[in-house]
Amino acid sequence: MTKKFLLLAAASTFFAAINCFSQGFDSLYSNVGTNKALIFTPVANYGHKIYGFDAGTRTDLRFATRANTPNWTDVMSITSGGNVGIGNVAPSQKLFVNGNIMFGIGNSFGMALSDSAIYDSKYLPNYGMKWVNDSWSPAGPTLWAGSYAGIKLFTNRLPRISINVDGNVGIGTITPGSNRLAVEGTIAARRVKVTQAIVWPDFVFDPSYQLPSLREIENYVTVNKHLPDVPSAKEVEKNGQDLGEMNRVLLQKVEELTLYLIEMKKENNDLMKRMEALEHANR
Repeated sequence: MTKKFLLLAAASTFFAAINCFSQGFDSLYSNVGTNKALIFTPVANYGHKIYGFDAGTRTDLRFATRANTPNWTDVMSITSGGNVGIGNVAPSQKLFVNGNIMFGIGNSFGMALSDSAIYDSKYLPNYGMKWVNDSWSPAGPTLWAGSYAGIKLFTNRLPRISINVDGNVGIGTITPGSNRLAVEGTIAARRVKVTQAIVWPDFVFDPSYQLPSLREIENYVTVNKHLPDVPSAKEVEKNGQDLGEMNRVLLQKVEELTLYLIEMKKENNDLMKRMEALEHANR
């Protein structure tokens, strides 16, 4: 046996002996073949057993139970490498749990839990998760998940949603850049509401507004190949378009077009009246 195993066995024997003497358990130690076991049996056919094996066969430590049956069921194991298994007798990790783990509200799990911060006057692990009652919400616990440099969610072994260190979110991309939300793909929605601090173009209908003449518009379009104040195709291709600003610009053009139509309607009415007067004079 290894020194570690001998020390653990000695400690287990010591505490088991104390427990046995205080509780009146039926047996303390048994040697069955190569099995070295501590057996605690307060009631016939019920009990708990801690046992290991000689180094010639195996060097793990196991914890077993039985209930009204001669057969023991292994419920926990510690390998020679120090891996612990709960519900698993051959753990491949430092801790392998085959079953559910229950934590109390506010308790954390993760890695390097001492690396932490304070948020809402509560402990927040930089690399962990916990469920906590937010001070501003009586609804119940919320999930806090911390990962200092970012978070990625995977499906089919590929990252689908990412949050970078600045809190910018990418869907279908892991590089949202300076965008609060970057989506690589199509967005489908019932409604889209954009709130911006922009000047809505109602000023077009103010009597003091100087409406450009159609000749000015014609000259500008001939040279620039797009309307005034409207970004060119190259600009949109390079920089994209701001939906709120673009709606404002388009509405301004619609309002200006409305004024042109009103003016043309007045000119047309004047022309019709002149033609009617000429017809009446020639009769």
